[in-house]
Amino acid sequence: MSNRSPNQQTKVFSLPKNIEYENALLTTVTPPPATAITQADPLPSHPSATDAKLSILLIDDESGIRLLLNRALTAQGYRVNEASNGLMGLERRQAVRPDLILLDITMPGMDGFAVLKEIRRQDPVVGILMVSALSPERFAAEALIEGADGYVTKPFKLQNILKEVERIGAIVHLRRRSVARQRQITKTNDRLRRILTRKMAPIIAHEIEDAQKDAFTSGAYHTATVLFLDFCHCTPQPRHRNPEEVVQLLNQYLRLASSAIMDNGGYLDKFMGDGFMAIFEAGQLSDHATFAVRAATQIQQRLQQLTRYQNSPLQMRIGLHSGEVILGNVGTNQWMNYTAIGETVNLAKQIGELAAANTILLSLETQNLLNPPMLAAAQIQTKAWGNAAFTWRQRITEIYQALSQP
Repeated sequence: MSNRSPNQQTKVFSLPKNIEYENALLTTVTPPPATAITQADPLPSHPSATDAKLSILLIDDESGIRLLLNRALTAQGYRVNEASNGLMGLERRQAVRPDLILLDITMPGMDGFAVLKEIRRQDPVVGILMVSALSPERFAAEALIEGADGYVTKPFKLQNILKEVERIGAIVHLRRRSVARQRQITKTNDRLRRILTRKMAPIIAHEIEDAQKDAFTSGAYHTATVLFLDFCHCTPQPRHRNPEEVVQLLNQYLRLASSAIMDNGGYLDKFMGDGFMAIFEAGQLSDHATFAVRAATQIQQRLQQLTRYQNSPLQMRIGLHSGEVILGNVGTNQWMNYTAIGETVNLAKQIGELAAANTILLSLETQNLLNPPMLAAAQIQTKAWGNAAFTWRQRITEIYQALSQP
């Protein structure tokens, strides 16, 4: 908490040479007591991004940058903690459980990439913004692969940092909901699998009867947007690359693609060979179609960035359709999974199969549900692609293409 007199509106202080800031003046706003904290103050483990300002951890060995960022973020109401090196940053993260981390790369001892890998190994949800003077052309892609949510180069403008913090904060909020939903589904599937793989006995029969009362066990109709992603030209890869290299490359792409699903509130239904199916439920997201299309364009952008650094890049194609699905546990006594079935699923898959490489196609039903302001904010446009006829569907299917603006 600042000790300056109430009349003081600005404070001049020494800034690092690689920071751009107008007139080297930082207007400091004393936050209300509820948001002003010290390192000893208790922090919630992960407050909702919509209910409270984020808690932020700064990990940077330059004290001047930490001072600048701390004051700017605190002035916006964020709760800020600091660490001056990588090891201290990992310890501080465990203690305060921040929502978002601003992480430098070049630090003595444990560098930022090592810290990033360790954090992501422990926590898939926390937002991570890399802040570094290193070349973005090379290191931004590496940071993306390792799980960073953004990359800002030094020298930076504070307004850019604040915009990124706000953007990643919204991602973290959706990511938490998605992870919670995914864990709920996994827990239900595991429970059923344990029950159904035992020998039948009276006590087990009661367990199955109880399990059937679970909302997940019986099928129910839900409105959702279904997304199918398939990697093109993946099958021929083994002909000229060793199997380990192919699997590593595919997993790298799948990790980047699936993280975009989670970042937009969807969840992975299943992996299928070199692709996957994802679901965006209306019960979880009012603008489920828009979030699904935004996830698709983010996948497209992330993979395009990654392919610039791959010798044999993969190409993806995506299909989306919105409508009624049946959600429930489907399978046998030996293997059962909570999944979506129905015409909506089939059509999303077939629309994806029509798409050319690096193309996102969606049905008229999905197009009609899109939120124009949200699309504009994400710099996404859609245009008519054409019509398609499927033998099992009685009417012509109008198809649109989603395009992200550079």
